[in-house]
Amino acid sequence: MTSITIANLDDRLEAGLRRQAASHGRTVEEEALTILQGALAKQTKQAENDCKPQSRQDAGSQQPVPAQENIALIIRNIFADIGGLQPGELELPSRGSVREPPNFK
Repeated sequence: MTSITIANLDDRLEAGLRRQAASHGRTVEEEALTILQGALAKQTKQAENDCKPQSRQDAGSQQPVPAQENIALIIRNIFADIGGLQPGELELPSRGSVREPPNFK
């Protein structure tokens, strides 16, 4: 199991975490783990809801029309909190000429 250290934790935040842990009958570590698990579960549920197709009413008909979803934006939103490359950050190497195929004669 992995351990983490949180540097530069504000004193008020630490005191609040200690009070909350005590009110739930947990250690500070157990309380922090519970908070992290709850936050990740909420984020995962939100990401799943964001990926579900939604329907909308077309202006001229009563039939539901599937909403247009951009899968690239959905994926980007799911992973936005953990960071990544921004457009233009990755420099691609220039492509050279194509090599001649080998001659087996």
